[in-house]
Amino acid sequence: MASELILVIDDSPTIIKVVELVLTKAGFKVQTTQDGETGIALAKQIKPNLILLDFVMPKMNGYQVCKELSQDEELKSIPVVLMSAKGEQVGERFVKVMGIVDYITKPFSPEAITAVVTHALEKFQDNDDPTAVPVAKPPVQQPEELQDDADREQQAWKEAMSKLRGSISRAVASTLISAPELSGVVSDTQFLVENIKNTLTNSFLEG
Repeated sequence: MASELILVIDDSPTIIKVVELVLTKAGFKVQTTQDGETGIALAKQIKPNLILLDFVMPKMNGYQVCKELSQDEELKSIPVVLMSAKGEQVGERFVKVMGIVDYITKPFSPEAITAVVTHALEKFQDNDDPTAVPVAKPPVQQPEELQDDADREQQAWKEAMSKLRGSISRAVASTLISAPELSGVVSDTQFLVENIKNTLTNSFLEG
């Protein structure tokens, strides 16, 4: 198999780099993007053999991307594999309601992501006429619970980031008050804090 083109849609640069490295090493061609809107546009352009899709993303989450794919004549037959820290909690519902071929739970090993991609492609290609039954089927009813899950995940992430920023800011302020001789390096400290925030933010996104 291999040599198939895989499109990875995930807002975490770390996840993208790891998945791209692993799948490229396994012989697949890989294209990546960090948001759903760009992912849909790129899918129309490159026509991937499979899409690896993150569940929780800003702007357009995994549910919204699946919905767009299922309603597009050019894209609805492309198999989709969902990546989510929620695993079975949302994965099974995406399989049943949105028609994706499989899902994988974060964090995952290189062997696991390679196996899931390979199995999903084999499952899709074993279909006698894959274009006759789109993989991403439009739901009969609006699957509001999937959108609710995505909304809750995004809200939880925002709240966690807000608390994190507040804790860091208070810690820095406390340090400067107790050690006024450090006031001359406030700008350097703020720069360091921003780097810490960005690093921790990426860690949250990987979930």
